[in-house]
Amino acid sequence: MAVLLSARACLLLAAATLAATPAAAERITTYWQLEPTMPVGAQNAAFGKPLFAQRMLPVKLVKLTEAATPAGSTTATPAGTLLYLVVNASGKRGWCTIKDRSAGNQAKSLFIPVLDQRPCFADTDGDGRLDASFGVFDAYTTLSPPQTRGSIDAAKPMAVQAGYEAVDVHQFPVEMTVRYELRPGSAPAKTRLRVTVERPGHSDWVDVRGMADGEGGLLAALGTVVKVKSVTAADAQVELIVPPAIYIYAMNDGTVSVPELPAGVLP
Repeated sequence: MAVLLSARACLLLAAATLAATPAAAERITTYWQLEPTMPVGAQNAAFGKPLFAQRMLPVKLVKLTEAATPAGSTTATPAGTLLYLVVNASGKRGWCTIKDRSAGNQAKSLFIPVLDQRPCFADTDGDGRLDASFGVFDAYTTLSPPQTRGSIDAAKPMAVQAGYEAVDVHQFPVEMTVRYELRPGSAPAKTRLRVTVERPGHSDWVDVRGMADGEGGLLAALGTVVKVKSVTAADAQVELIVPPAIYIYAMNDGTVSVPELPAGVLP
């Protein structure tokens, strides 16, 4: 699905806004970091060609050091399974399994995602042992990473606790990429920025409109800013400005970028 957006609408925070499913009573949020995979700075950018790309990674990743059996289940999540961080508004943390998209493990219903539950775990007393579990499913909004839905508050005690340890986030096995390319315009301020998010099972793009910046143009999306200094029929002279850190998370009405993490997500 394609959406045409103004740079003013997304310069500070949102890259896009589209309606999604209603919010649950408890919102849990997953923060993702954007890591550049291409150089930044001043460059000559051909229209319709890759300008910049970022890999989308969780901000924290752990793995089970022991098998963990969710409450009420007889099926254990094996040791070595990777889990990514989710938090709720009160600062409670959960650690979620990654959606299995291998053959035979697709969603049970394309129209009712809640039927596609998978386990998450919580260390409710902070002793380094997972002692409770809850179920989640994924939802998406425009340009969003997976938007995990579930309730940490509803986590139920596990019969047997399980250990876990932090690992490098680059071990995250799912390739999710944000790609940027310029679309032609008759003047710098009329140049557009196409932003594409590629992720398994759900990819989309938006075209972001530019705004005047003196004699040039300004484009912005997901914290990345492109200054367009001049254009020809084939390319543009641009300056790519990327903050040292960009974190994103999905809301019901779009995807938000922030320069730093809230206290509840930090160690």
